[in-house]
Amino acid sequence: MLEGINANSTDPNTQQYLAAPICLLYKNVRNKILPIAIQLGQNPDENPVFLPTDSQYDWMLAKIWVRSADFQHHQTISHLLRTHLITEVFGIAMYRQLPAANATGGGGHVQLVQKAMKTLTYRSFCFPDMIKSRGMDSTEDLPTYFYRDDGYKVWEATKRTSITAVRIPYKHMLAKLESAEKTTYDEHFIESPVKGAMERFRKQLAEISSIIKRRNEEKKLPYYNMSPDKIPNSVAV
Repeated sequence: MLEGINANSTDPNTQQYLAAPICLLYKNVRNKILPIAIQLGQNPDENPVFLPTDSQYDWMLAKIWVRSADFQHHQTISHLLRTHLITEVFGIAMYRQLPAANATGGGGHVQLVQKAMKTLTYRSFCFPDMIKSRGMDSTEDLPTYFYRDDGYKVWEATKRTSITAVRIPYKHMLAKLESAEKTTYDEHFIESPVKGAMERFRKQLAEISSIIKRRNEEKKLPYYNMSPDKIPNSVAV
């Protein structure tokens, strides 16, 4: 995805760089996923392969470039495109008005968003489908993939609450719409049935957070990325 994307320039005198690496991962007998080979570009004729047997700092720098590339992908595609920009579409549908414009500027991140849009599908927003499309759904092959396991819990809790909220009758709100009176979705979400669903949702999220916290107490490197208490309750820039 990062191949061919131009790195941004913070100023004319500061050259920045962007890698499009290939990282080979290996699951050892302890079910640990470890990097065993890294190539910092897509063309093997122009990019050497770094190995754990290389010098300490060569291997460390190669891993840093992989993390940097993953960060660029996450911030620009997973965060900016798949959260902020896509949410604006639903904001327009819900409120029938254009949201305040947020300047995104230009540069490599715009190229990356445009490239990612070519393969973006609504199904990819369904967490289980996204995990399966990456071939990461097998708990037998990947028994310690916390992003998947924690994400499933959050997805199921959110899905149950969404279904409950959608099924609650909209008679009062529809009557106002038909009479051309102004109504908002906030009015709907203070109705007693929905308030009860939201309270159950908060308790489910708190329980998931507790489960993740207990698991992390035994880990040298805790994983909190998908813990509900660490997920911002907003998509506003």
